[in-house]
Amino acid sequence: MRIIEDFEKTRATLDYDTDGMVVRVDSFAHQDRLGSTSKAPRWAIAFKYAAERKPTRLLDVEFQVGKTGKITPRAVMEPVLLAGTTVRHASLHNFGLIRKKDIRVGDTVLVEKAGEIIPYVVAPVPEDRPPDAKPVIPPDPCPVCGSPVEIETADGGVHNPGDGFDPMAETARRCVNPECPAQLREKLVWFVGRNQMDIDGLGEQTIDQILATAGTDDEIPLRGFADIFRLGEHRDALLALDRMGEKKLRNMLEGIERAKGRGLARVLAGLGIRHVGNATARALARVFPDLDALLAAPVQALMPRAFNTMSAADREKIAGSPDKLPEEYETGLGRDTAPIVHAYLHSHAAKKTFDALRAVGVDLTSREYTKPGATDTPDSPFAGKTVVLTGTLESFQRNELKEKLEALGAKVTGSVSKNTDL
Repeated sequence: MRIIEDFEKTRATLDYDTDGMVVRVDSFAHQDRLGSTSKAPRWAIAFKYAAERKPTRLLDVEFQVGKTGKITPRAVMEPVLLAGTTVRHASLHNFGLIRKKDIRVGDTVLVEKAGEIIPYVVAPVPEDRPPDAKPVIPPDPCPVCGSPVEIETADGGVHNPGDGFDPMAETARRCVNPECPAQLREKLVWFVGRNQMDIDGLGEQTIDQILATAGTDDEIPLRGFADIFRLGEHRDALLALDRMGEKKLRNMLEGIERAKGRGLARVLAGLGIRHVGNATARALARVFPDLDALLAAPVQALMPRAFNTMSAADREKIAGSPDKLPEEYETGLGRDTAPIVHAYLHSHAAKKTFDALRAVGVDLTSREYTKPGATDTPDSPFAGKTVVLTGTLESFQRNELKEKLEALGAKVTGSVSKNTDL
């Protein structure tokens, strides 16, 4: 412990950042005797130091609207040097948390970096609160488009702002307008990202420039996902954008054309559907051969594991039959999330989106589909194996290698466990 305490003073003088120490037995023989668990060696332990924490002043709270409509409060603070970088902003997560901590504009607040990376407001300093400190007033309506907001609480309830709910229990506040400009911008940026449709040359700055043309004589229409695939119809207007030359435009349009063939999993991940991230999108694509099959599926088919744990009476009520579903049909969705996803897939907005994507030639068939009880890669050495990727890769990007392994029948996970094969 003395060495650990001494190093805490020394590490501040180093030319590189550290967040802890590893203490291990310095004997191969003793290491062999101690052995390892399924996750870690018994002869070594990691010690993490408490995150550096500093006071600063909360100047304002901004409201950011994300791709699912969630309105996130963001702290604007006097600059403070923290863990090697200057911090001016930090997420306040949700309004229930702000109320619980009683954070007010004008407060002196304690800030740290969670995991030495993400700025985090720990708490206000009540004794330093000025007389004119102002409570944070949650937005109602949406601060961007003026549409109504819905409030989600820790008990799973959804409320209007005027309803009688516990304000401390608020976990999320959402704009209900799917055409909110802020949501559109975030959805488009997410859609074109590397892990979704992976469109080279069409990044945040280009999307912002295109959206800024709205209402002008040189408007480039970009009101939805399908419009991305029509950008080639506006070459002259695109070339007029800042830092857009012939070569960059050609690369971007070629990237857009390639994206049409990414398949169902990438499209589902790119749409920004609540509770459907990249892993869930791939799981759905393994179960359903195309979008039509997914749309034809009843809600219980989206939550097989949860459905199978229900009582026979509940299964009868939902599905008209007490029978369980085959174990192969696993999507990662549960009894709370599957109905939300199912409702979106059958909404008017989703139908409009899917029809528009089909109209511009986007492929909505699955690349990952495997028939239940079978595998497309019976002779693959990776079939049925659980693989963990770690370290630096030389020949592939991590996501690219992950997709190739999954195509060969492997299950790629993020951490080592007793089920890990490689």
